[in-house]
Amino acid sequence: MSQDYKAEERIIKNIIHKNVKPTDPERRLQLTIYYKNMKTSNLLIKNRPQQKKTSLQEDHVIYEHTCTVEGCGPQSYIGMTRTTLSRHLTCHLQDGAIKNHYTTKHQSNVMRQNLEEGTKILDREGGQRRLLYLEAIYLTNSENCIKKQVQNFQVLPSLKQKTATPQHSQ
Repeated sequence: MSQDYKAEERIIKNIIHKNVKPTDPERRLQLTIYYKNMKTSNLLIKNRPQQKKTSLQEDHVIYEHTCTVEGCGPQSYIGMTRTTLSRHLTCHLQDGAIKNHYTTKHQSNVMRQNLEEGTKILDREGGQRRLLYLEAIYLTNSENCIKKQVQNFQVLPSLKQKTATPQHSQ
């Protein structure tokens, strides 16, 4: 709690007393403020049920975008995001393999509606390293993928690019 909690309580009480009147004029409105720590508040039952996230609000997911342009064929992009899927799709509007696909193959800009309609969640994983593993596995198993893995995440040892170290001769 901040040190200004008394001032905050006073402000809240003033707002309530100015805007809320009891239905019985004989009664007086009294406000009591209780404080509880976060651990206690998480143990209590909440009055409203937990609202389910939409797929666009989910984070730490592996997703697949399939091109929605008619006649394109089964061209897809597999990726992962630790942010919400919606935020990550917004990034695809600016740059990347999906935008390049729509510009080069279809001579058009990718639209938000295309991204949302053609994208589905393949998997979920909370751990960052496991998320990288999953993405590499999905990319390995996909056949018509727009995205080609260019970074070596060193997650699947069997798929590491073997790079020879140059020999210096003098």
